[in-house]
Amino acid sequence: MKRFIRRFARYGWIVVVASFSCALLFYVYATKKAQYYTASAVIEYQNGETGKNPDGTDIDTSEIKSSYITGKALDALGLDVNTDVVSGQISINPIITEEEEALYESKLEHGEDYEIKSDQYTVTLSASTSYGKDYAKKLLNQILEEYMQYYGEKYIDTEGVTDNLSGIMDTGYDYIEIMDVIEDSLSGSMETLSKKTDAASGFRSNTTGMSFSDLYKEFSFYYNRGSGISAKIINRQTTKDRDVLLAKYEKKNSDMKLETGANTKKIEDIKKVIDSYVSMMEESGNATFADKDILDAVYDEYNKDKSNTNHTTSYDELLQDYVSSRIGCEKNDIETAYNKYIIDKFKNAEESSPEKDQSEITEEIQGLLDEVEDLFIKFAETNADYNQYLGAQHIRPISSVSIQKKLPVKKYTIMVACAVLFLGMIGIVVISRMYDITKLALAEKEKSDGKKN
Repeated sequence: MKRFIRRFARYGWIVVVASFSCALLFYVYATKKAQYYTASAVIEYQNGETGKNPDGTDIDTSEIKSSYITGKALDALGLDVNTDVVSGQISINPIITEEEEALYESKLEHGEDYEIKSDQYTVTLSASTSYGKDYAKKLLNQILEEYMQYYGEKYIDTEGVTDNLSGIMDTGYDYIEIMDVIEDSLSGSMETLSKKTDAASGFRSNTTGMSFSDLYKEFSFYYNRGSGISAKIINRQTTKDRDVLLAKYEKKNSDMKLETGANTKKIEDIKKVIDSYVSMMEESGNATFADKDILDAVYDEYNKDKSNTNHTTSYDELLQDYVSSRIGCEKNDIETAYNKYIIDKFKNAEESSPEKDQSEITEEIQGLLDEVEDLFIKFAETNADYNQYLGAQHIRPISSVSIQKKLPVKKYTIMVACAVLFLGMIGIVVISRMYDITKLALAEKEKSDGKKN
């Protein structure tokens, strides 16, 4: 024993160094390669009906890990990771209540099909530390944010705007045509913003700091500024090519005339059907008589010459068709009057305006477009925040994202160190014992050889 202790004291440092080195190598490998972090959160859909979206469709939780959502999350965090890899790291599991599970088992016992429905789901994302220690938590948070925005936009149907002004200066339009498009675009955006202001008067974007009312005022400002530029173009009769411009507006009016004629004929046909309907209702003396039956009778009589092609089978729809046709005619009348105004203003203009005048107008229009482009970006960012806000009203996080380690690395490191130390001690004992046995055997051999000699 004393001999063993002396040998261990002499060579034990090798075992200690080996155990420390192995523990260190294991710790580095485990934390960098083998360790996995799992981020998880519980979400609940609050749509009134279990398993349904606000629009009545079935909830599809696979959208959470779709390439569209994961791609947007990765872009927002500036991460260069394949979207398919991220989708594979995500799992979504419903939380089933005891009542739902009992109902499911009961249905199965009776041979009935039953689909388990739930409004609560656990969303988890597991990834190795090769992506970084905070990767799983940050990415899952961002994915849920992007999903809420997507959910609000898709299922709650908030109207956005389309920026159709990009590159308009390179389309070959004349100056007044460009301004027509700009003013139409701004006017349409203002109509959308007016609706949003009524629906969300208290909302303010975290990204832009603006409300829809603020945006409406800015769009109104630039709309008025555009009207000023249009007035300057008309008053100065600034044009790239007078003949081409006049031909375009004359063509517009020619098309409007044909469209108005078609609408007028349609209005006359609908009015005849309505008048016949009213007469037959009065003659029937039966208030409960179905309007479809009367309309069918009207069509049978009125369509003998097949001149009427309107086959609406509901009185309400018939009136809606009549109103929409009248509105179409009125819009065409307004547009025709405007086109005629432009033709009258430019018919005596120069064939092409001086370069100085064109450069001045081009600069003003481009300046307006640059600022309007920035305004459209603010609108898009504000609307994205609003959609996320709406999504959060229907998807409530029951628990915030938490992180868990797959491996207790420190515990396993200590175990590795102890194991190597223990095996090293056994190794010293075995080697020491083998050394003693070998030494004794050699001594006996030498003694035996000596006696022979």
